[in-house]
Amino acid sequence: MKKIIYGIVCFLILSGCVHRNPLSEMRFQTVMAPPYVMATWYKITTPGQPVKFYIEGWGIENNPNPDSELMRQLAKEDQSPNVVYVALPCQYGMQVGCASASRVPIDETLINSMKTVVQVMMKKAGSEQMILVGYDAGAEVATDLALVYRPYVRHLVTLGGVWTREPVKEVVRISQTHYRGKRDKVAPIQATPAIFPKDSVVEVAWGSHTGGYWAVRKYIWNIH
Repeated sequence: MKKIIYGIVCFLILSGCVHRNPLSEMRFQTVMAPPYVMATWYKITTPGQPVKFYIEGWGIENNPNPDSELMRQLAKEDQSPNVVYVALPCQYGMQVGCASASRVPIDETLINSMKTVVQVMMKKAGSEQMILVGYDAGAEVATDLALVYRPYVRHLVTLGGVWTREPVKEVVRISQTHYRGKRDKVAPIQATPAIFPKDSVVEVAWGSHTGGYWAVRKYIWNIH
């Protein structure tokens, strides 16, 4: 009975939200990843090649929707063969599993849901290799996923990352780059987790939390 109710709720919510397509150039797919329904957009052009995941960040307080187009633009214009944009739970009207239209914690439950998304998309692409790009809270999600899938991660990239906890020491074994905006007051360079290799942290001169990171787009697009 619970599964039936869950499915009906998912259908009703998605029916009212699919028309809001911020990435019309990419294919939209919802992924059932209990307790959440995850919104994703993807383009798979070369099966077997690495998949680049762009993981969204939170919007302003009490509004989970992104307040920056950065990740959507990066994903949309990335010419890599296989690209996936992943929204966080509760974004774009996906309210299943959300107590209200607000943020949910970056915890084991969320990471397990994200693992489901990764598994679905990797199977769709017929690939075992991935690149993870995370912005804001999505940086913590990307870091956690990189640790889960470490043998298959080609590179971890974070932009204005916000972490609620220090990553475990195994993270140093992953190829990584962390972009920190000089003018980013939400995620200042001083708040970079100490465990990250010093040479992996790159300061973006004009970067604020919602602007300036576009300047490093070509570096990100060129990671394969």
